[in-house]
Amino acid sequence: MSEKWRNENWFTSSWNFAEEVRSSLHFSDHIKIHDVTLRDGEQQAGLIFDYKQKIALAEKLSEMGIHRIEAGMPAVSAQDRQVIVDLAKRSDIKSEIFAFARCMVDDVKRAADCGVKGVVIEIPCNEEMITKAYGWTMERALELSIQASLAAKEAGYSIPGDFLVTGFDNEDKASYYEPRITTVGFSKADIMENALLMLEKIWNGNAEETYIYAPFTYVFQESCGCVSQNPPDRGEYVIKRIVAEARQSDMQNWMMDLNRVLLDCAGYTELAGRMQNWLTKHGCGNIYLLMNPDIFMSENMDALPELPEDTYQTEGYPKEMALVYPPLDGTNRLHLNLQEILLLPQIEATRGQNIYQFCPLHFREREIGFLIITNCDYLLEHQFLFETLNALQTSMEALYARLTLRKMNKQLSQLYIHDSLTGLYNRMAYEKLAMPLFHQCMQKNQPVGIMFVDADHLKYINDTFGHDMGNLAISSIASVLRQHCPAESVSIRYGGDEFVCVIPDYNKQKIQELAHTLLDSLEVFSANSRVGFPIEASIGWVIADDPGLTLNDYINLADEKMYSAKKARKAERKI
Repeated sequence: MSEKWRNENWFTSSWNFAEEVRSSLHFSDHIKIHDVTLRDGEQQAGLIFDYKQKIALAEKLSEMGIHRIEAGMPAVSAQDRQVIVDLAKRSDIKSEIFAFARCMVDDVKRAADCGVKGVVIEIPCNEEMITKAYGWTMERALELSIQASLAAKEAGYSIPGDFLVTGFDNEDKASYYEPRITTVGFSKADIMENALLMLEKIWNGNAEETYIYAPFTYVFQESCGCVSQNPPDRGEYVIKRIVAEARQSDMQNWMMDLNRVLLDCAGYTELAGRMQNWLTKHGCGNIYLLMNPDIFMSENMDALPELPEDTYQTEGYPKEMALVYPPLDGTNRLHLNLQEILLLPQIEATRGQNIYQFCPLHFREREIGFLIITNCDYLLEHQFLFETLNALQTSMEALYARLTLRKMNKQLSQLYIHDSLTGLYNRMAYEKLAMPLFHQCMQKNQPVGIMFVDADHLKYINDTFGHDMGNLAISSIASVLRQHCPAESVSIRYGGDEFVCVIPDYNKQKIQELAHTLLDSLEVFSANSRVGFPIEASIGWVIADDPGLTLNDYINLADEKMYSAKKARKAERKI
């Protein structure tokens, strides 16, 4: 068994001999060998070195002429730290002694305290590893890298003499640091092309894999001891930075203006219209806003009987979406399926070719719809699209929260003035609803019917059959009142078994007929209930037409008439 990268005695990675790797390598004339046997060797299964073995290995490596020995990681154990300290002190070890550190300030300080020549600082740059294995954000990983590098600098180490730095993504600023940073380059156009190809495969249901490796190139520069190849001019970088900062300032001002315009909208349709106006000013064409119908329904939240408990989806979209903006000419259809949505751009009678950007909209992980923007080249070129969509989503979520809060406040208000047993208004509604209605009628010279209703023999029902049956009698009377009193009236549970009805623009004949209707309905209701006792009530009424008397005055008069009617009914029963 013998190949370029392995034989019976040793092996290395085959990637070292791959053409795409070798073609991008530009080695310095002076190469140093960095050996990791003392640290990395122990990571082989079943292999561990004691203090004497590590010292002996280091002596042999030095005799072989190895330039750098990575002696271990001080944070692992006291023994590892002692090996590093002792090797760093020995003048007969010609190799430079390096220590290993995680990308943490404490690790770097421990390594520096060992008196080593340099420190190897390691941090993963794979997003999958950083976010899932370590639980960090990419921003956190970058912050740790900067802190560790600064700690090494404070300890007296330099780049690339004492430790090496490599970056990723080949950002322009990598070439403008001192020293220039070795990094990895790639083409955004290649990534976009591969992403669209993958999307097409997923869309058509024939994607064998869910990821594609994009091509990349190594960009070797001074931070790892290499020579920069065709470094960009730092003067150009300064000019670009000034222009970029000016553009960034403009974008921030535009975003502030957009947020101000969107946040005070009363509905999603109005919000989309303002969005269209703002995008038109910045070189974009028409937009289409499509939303989850259940979310869009919240625009008419007051018309909903109850608040929707959970109107969100976290995966995919509903079969039909609500077209919020613009309204289609010649049709009243509001909900469109996917095929109809994809045909929307063809409705536009425009000349030439257009590019349509489909942008998903979310409340964090919950989908709410998507926005189609026509010819948004300006937003893409200047990288304003994300901020624009973020402003739209923030405004839509704020609007949904306002609409929901308004509905909740309305429900709380209704609970505040309603009786929980009967569903009629309670005494709190007397001042909020009944008195304003009474005064309004008096000002218009409209007569008001005042009716006082009192349940009969409720004490007997409670004592004989229990309070649950007493509550049944009260709620039954309330049900008859709700059924027959006019919609514009205010029916109140005035006391435990007393009810008051304030009926606007009512005369003597109407209120007499209503009283007879209520008593007849109670008689039928009682006969059909089969509860073992009659459900009856006494009624007194007056017509309020004198502004000189208060509502309370008329209620007392109606109460007196009710009491007279109750006495008469008792007398009839005795006879």
